[in-house]
Amino acid sequence: MKRSLKEKRWHKATLVTWFLQIVPFIRFMGITGSMAYDIVKPNSDIDVFIITYEKRIWTCRYIIRCLLKLIGQLRTGDLPHQRAGKICPNRYVTDKYLIINPQNKYHAQDYTQMVPLFDKANYYQKFVIANSWMEQYGYFKPQKVLNLVHSTGLRIIRNFLEWILKGKYGEKFEQFCRKKGVTEFKNKFSSFNKPGSTIIANDNEIRIHVHAH
Repeated sequence: MKRSLKEKRWHKATLVTWFLQIVPFIRFMGITGSMAYDIVKPNSDIDVFIITYEKRIWTCRYIIRCLLKLIGQLRTGDLPHQRAGKICPNRYVTDKYLIINPQNKYHAQDYTQMVPLFDKANYYQKFVIANSWMEQYGYFKPQKVLNLVHSTGLRIIRNFLEWILKGKYGEKFEQFCRKKGVTEFKNKFSSFNKPGSTIIANDNEIRIHVHAH
């Protein structure tokens, strides 16, 4: 039986999330945006929210993008062939900075609709507690949750890579990834890190929302 577009996109989201759990310092991945609302269009992408270890957010982002490019699944632009069905990791926060900003009704609705797909150690519950402000807008923890993906083999590889990158060499690599990421944002976005911008990146969070809501 032929699968629907929605089924194909969720299959891809689950498969890619399963693969990305190999990334060192990744703690949580959840699907947001239109996919979380079960709105799947031919030209829509797959938005992913990611929680990382507190001191390696830039390392995590860099490796994720490299892997997605390697398998041809990274969203690279706004043209249909650059975004249709591609993965768009557009927000990262660290495990010590779980709060979603700005705190408004749109984000309350969007992130309570999020569908968790990978959770290393109950980070989703920590995220819900940290963002209790969403309740003031009438939004609460969602009930729909897919089966979380886990792989013992990929976890072993991830732990090994974390062991390598937790020391001084890891700090240098984090600095390299930060410099590369900041340069990229400065060159692409004139509003980068300016007051009221939707393009914000620092050691606590990275949020790249080109089209403001």
